[in-house]
Amino acid sequence: MKARRTIREEKTLDVEVEVEGGVIKHVEISGDFFAYPSEAVEELEEALKGCGSVDCINSVFEKLRGVLLVGVKLGSLREAVISVFTSLTSESYPGESK
Repeated sequence: MKARRTIREEKTLDVEVEVEGGVIKHVEISGDFFAYPSEAVEELEEALKGCGSVDCINSVFEKLRGVLLVGVKLGSLREAVISVFTSLTSESYPGESK
């Protein structure tokens, strides 16, 4: 199953997540924002593969210290990934019950 979420802050953020068996199989993060170092987004997409819980996703984002995003907030990116993931699984979005 796939789902996508688009957020517009200063810039556009588009997150697509594919989940199979409750586990992230593919993540695509795009938009008109900038990341420094430039390979950080690709590394994030790879690191999220295999996550099967919100805790795992949060753990991946905790390791992003030193990454600078221009045009979108790191918290917004995290929220978008979690929101799409929870829409595809039985995992609850933090703060809500399913």
